[in-house]
Amino acid sequence: MQPGSKETAPEAPRGRPPRALLIGLMTLGGVLLLSLMWEFGLETMILGALTGGATPEPTEERWEFVATSVAFAALAMTPPLLWLTLAVRRERSAERALDDTRQQFQTVVEAVSEVIWEVDTEGRYTYVSENVKEALGVSLSVIKTFGTVEPIFYRRIWLILV
Repeated sequence: MQPGSKETAPEAPRGRPPRALLIGLMTLGGVLLLSLMWEFGLETMILGALTGGATPEPTEERWEFVATSVAFAALAMTPPLLWLTLAVRRERSAERALDDTRQQFQTVVEAVSEVIWEVDTEGRYTYVSENVKEALGVSLSVIKTFGTVEPIFYRRIWLILV
């Protein structure tokens, strides 16, 4: 059993752009595509159907709309993408620190001769040190089969230790 075992997220391979950047570029591509579709196809059809035949703007104004749409979308997406990138970096840093702490805990547990165990809030064993057999005469596999921590077990340990 490993103390507080939790799998950590794998780090992004080196040399690849961050996910937030890829999401941003995909979103900007979508805005560009929709702007182009609107200005050079849908606008004429929809306005023609609604107004009975509106004349489209000159091509130069259409390109200005497309460029402005993409620029404003990029400006609007910048703060959330920066925040997302910062949040992911902080989470990865916290996970690395937690892994370091777990490794230090494991080193201490392996160095002491006493039995160390951990139970969750419902009394289920989440960790038992490997030296339980030498100290209590109970194998680790038997401990793993215990459903929850029973008060009788605590009394037995107390009697052995005293």
